[in-house]
Amino acid sequence: MKQTSKVYPDPPLTIANGAYLFNGLVYWAQEGNITTPSSVVKMDPKTLTEVVQNNFYGHRFNSMNDIAVSDEGIAFFTDGNYGWGDFNDTLSPQLANGVYLWDMSTGNLCWSSGGCIGQPERPCF
Repeated sequence: MKQTSKVYPDPPLTIANGAYLFNGLVYWAQEGNITTPSSVVKMDPKTLTEVVQNNFYGHRFNSMNDIAVSDEGIAFFTDGNYGWGDFNDTLSPQLANGVYLWDMSTGNLCWSSGGCIGQPERPCF
């Protein structure tokens, strides 16, 4: 029988949304709030959490919602303005809503689509 146990992220996650398990690590799309920017957070359940993406060319993300990672290590994550428009618990948006592609091996990050797609959600393979 499999066991489950509680994990207490250090530092803690701030309004964590979608999560994806990849190579033994959990990648979270963290919405953030007024004091903690929206970001992709890498969590090793045995050690610590680490912010691995929190801006696009110096502009902070709005309100990340979901993330999915391909077998090749390409992460797709969605960034809408949920926290601002729906809950008013994040700072005003700096970027258009969109879907981002992040090559985890090279660190390259690009905006794959957005603007006209409304509130992006749930990338999947």
